[in-house]
Amino acid sequence: MNNYLILASIAALALPARAALVFPNDFSARFAGEDPLTGWTVHSTDAVPTGPYADRFADGPTTVMTLDGEPYIFTCNQYEDAVPSDNWLVSPEFTVTDDQMVLSFGLVLTGSNDRCSYDVLYSETGTAKEDFTGTVENGSIQGRGADVVSQSKRFMLTGLKDKKIRLAFVNRGNTTGIMGVADFNVMPWYCSVENIAQYDSYILEDGLSMTIKASTPTVARGYTAVLETESGYHQEIVNEMQNFKLASLSTVRLNFDGEIPMKAQSEKFTLTFTPNFDGVIPAVVEGTLVRADRTFPAVAVVEEITGTWCGNCPRGIAFMNMWTHTIKNAEGDPRVLGIALHIDNDPMAFSDGVYYSDIQAQIRAAGASYPGAPYMLVDRTKGADPLEVDMDAILARNSYARADIAEVVYNPAVSRDVTVKYNYTTSLTSSNPGFNVCAAVIENDVTGSGSGYNQTNYYRQYTVEAVREQLGEAIVPYFEPFLEKEQDFVPAADMHYNDVLRGYFPSYGGMPIEGAVEANVANDGTITFEMPETLKNEANAAVILMLIKQGSGEIIGADMMKAADFQPESGVSGVDGDVALSLQAVPGGVLVNSDAEAIVSVYALDGAKLSESAAAPGTVLPIAYRGPVIVRAISAAGAASIKLIP
Repeated sequence: MNNYLILASIAALALPARAALVFPNDFSARFAGEDPLTGWTVHSTDAVPTGPYADRFADGPTTVMTLDGEPYIFTCNQYEDAVPSDNWLVSPEFTVTDDQMVLSFGLVLTGSNDRCSYDVLYSETGTAKEDFTGTVENGSIQGRGADVVSQSKRFMLTGLKDKKIRLAFVNRGNTTGIMGVADFNVMPWYCSVENIAQYDSYILEDGLSMTIKASTPTVARGYTAVLETESGYHQEIVNEMQNFKLASLSTVRLNFDGEIPMKAQSEKFTLTFTPNFDGVIPAVVEGTLVRADRTFPAVAVVEEITGTWCGNCPRGIAFMNMWTHTIKNAEGDPRVLGIALHIDNDPMAFSDGVYYSDIQAQIRAAGASYPGAPYMLVDRTKGADPLEVDMDAILARNSYARADIAEVVYNPAVSRDVTVKYNYTTSLTSSNPGFNVCAAVIENDVTGSGSGYNQTNYYRQYTVEAVREQLGEAIVPYFEPFLEKEQDFVPAADMHYNDVLRGYFPSYGGMPIEGAVEANVANDGTITFEMPETLKNEANAAVILMLIKQGSGEIIGADMMKAADFQPESGVSGVDGDVALSLQAVPGGVLVNSDAEAIVSVYALDGAKLSESAAAPGTVLPIAYRGPVIVRAISAAGAASIKLIP
């Protein structure tokens, strides 16, 4: 009979998270159910337990206690006449399938101020104590009296491939307290690196930046990354800080600084990535480096986190209005495009918080921190308070790509469908450039009559002279509406909000653009979506098109078109040609409206291709995937896309 108990002290203790593993296990035991030790062998001393937990062992040498929802098997450390603990938990036999395996389990100690010892052993023969001739670990854990001390233990099992073994956890104890173990797993060491070999990586004049995602089945801290190229280049990055969580993806940004010599426009590279964990086998991936030149004037996209409730946000409003209204190219087009995401208790916020988590994740991926609003994320690579954004420096650094909107077709008298026809040009030649395209709809001059549109203002006591002295003359006209005020808010009647985000299409990360690119040759494309219902005045809408680098999420090219320039019908040739192509959502799938056969691909929102098939004109393609997907069709007409929620 086993005793079950939830320790009262656990409510005040933060235990290490034990995430559900997704890796194939050779052996696993959670000690749950009516007989949690089924298949296990127990060896114990004949001595009589004593101390405050003695009654827990009245029916046998083990007891089950649940900590934070996880059942632990406990054995006693304290016996009459100071007899030392010698309690063995011997696992069922299992076969080790790989030469690099990880043994993980949870370990707890309570009721002791001493350092208590334990052994982890293995046997290739039987279950008797003398059979356990192999040692995994001779360890110990320091007690803290009545507190529950919890640790997650992980050890490499090497040299045991194809062998049948049993594991033994031996509580050597001390003279006080109880020790417990939980959640045994033996699994292959699994270090995978994603978002590297899927597309080409670009070398720029200031070095090479790679963004990868590494997953491991264990907790590790830090890594070593080594880049080698066909030209003999070798550079090593050592990081001792980044944490890799249990069985989850961690984003890693690798910056190889300085000149990287190349003998040709492109060449192969090898990246060896090794998380800091004894005995780990490195992940080795190969890819292609492509020389890219920054030949296109930069256009910065600023995603602002803001809110009417935020008293510091007037400075973000002032900087955004200044940048978008005053920084222009020779043709008068803005070189800074603003997207203001209103959050929390704000009438312009998205009720379900959509996009807020996307932007926060991108801030983390960019290696930045998010202290709160107001906050500016520039090109999805640089995040800072608006006071800390050096826009002149950002725009002085050209891009290796540009994006242009050729036409926005929208006729609300016919439908709410918006078709954006665009082209993009790059300075590189690549068979697999790894670009996404995304469209954002914003609204300018947004007003409201309710108190929710009042802008909280912590600058009401600041003077024009103070702002001029500290921030310069250029920003004064944009800051002045918030200065020298009697109230701590600007009334809704006096507020006109610009760049208000109404939606990203088909998603925040965009959708993949397939196909090769040739340096300085324009490429055409089309993206289609429904005009958001949240627009208060469609005449004040604008579409921002963004070209995004997969992996890093960097915006490398952008353009904007305002509603005044939208067209009720297409007047652009060369994108759709003479053959009509469109996609229409229908029950159970999507209707391919085309006069010619189209290749239809279905993507998850993270860009992963789920399926691809040919579709004859008028075909209804069934969509059986759970969750939102992006459907893209390509034919002689060009391309069309639609987001579906089956």
